[in-house]
Amino acid sequence: MRPTNPKSLLFVAAAGISLLFAGCAPTWVSISGYDQTSPAINGTTIVWEDARNAETDGSDIYTYDSGTRTEELLVGGRGDQEQPTVSSRYVAWLDADRLWALDRSGGSPFTVTTGPAVQSDPVLCGSVVAWTESRNGSTDIYARDLSGGSEIPVATSSAVEAYPDCDAGRIAYMRSTSSEWASIRLFVVAPGQTEIVVYPALLRGTC
Repeated sequence: MRPTNPKSLLFVAAAGISLLFAGCAPTWVSISGYDQTSPAINGTTIVWEDARNAETDGSDIYTYDSGTRTEELLVGGRGDQEQPTVSSRYVAWLDADRLWALDRSGGSPFTVTTGPAVQSDPVLCGSVVAWTESRNGSTDIYARDLSGGSEIPVATSSAVEAYPDCDAGRIAYMRSTSSEWASIRLFVVAPGQTEIVVYPALLRGTC
């Protein structure tokens, strides 16, 4: 990324939305002349991808606490750190298309996955992280409990499975095949069952 006109993050507390319409301004999270993109939030913690050091090291991950109004560099260094996601315990992000995570209580960053496949679209809920990966020739959904445990194959069929989101140990995602409309599926990490949320009743015709 390169320096652009100021594109800075704004934060509006849910309880203060009515005040915004009454004339109060949103809170500036970070003001700079560099791109700030891909924000994620959990409680008072906001994380985002920041290009202020892009000319020398690539994009970094910054964090801001709206309670204490403090900003800090969370993850930096050579290469682009991208697509951050945050929960009450962990932060996860992509570095060179590899998924990394960090325990917010302390410790060093660690890799979540192994192998050559590209990861994307990470999401966190508590200690569970889910992501999209194409190791089998089509996009699939995988997950892992960062507090321990092996990798979980959430959705690994020949269909296109993508766009995961996660909450309380449940992972929702889109599934699509060449013969039917895209549908929404729900995977419950324990006991590892999948439910069809919206089933595509109409099959695609050939006419």
